Amino acid sequence: MSAGPVIGYVFGIGIFAAAGWFLNGIKDAILGVGLHQNNDVLVFFQYVWTATFILFLIFGGIYVIRQYNEKSYTGGFRQ
Repeated sequence: MSAGPVIGYVFGIGIFAAAGWFLNGIKDAILGVGLHQNNDVLVFFQYVWTATFILFLIFGGIYVIRQYNEKSYTGGFRQ
């Protein structure tokens, strides 16, 4: 059995984590300089980012499981 789908899934989580760390730094810089008028927009984007990450975790996990159920992998659920 190949570990390719799992490695790709973990790599995707790493990309999300790096992008979140980078965007959090940008948000802190915007707050530090005082360029924001309203904090509601920043909270909304944090909610959107968190929802996107959770959807990636759920549907990415389903995708990885389905990859192992394909005919190319021996021992899957489909015979």
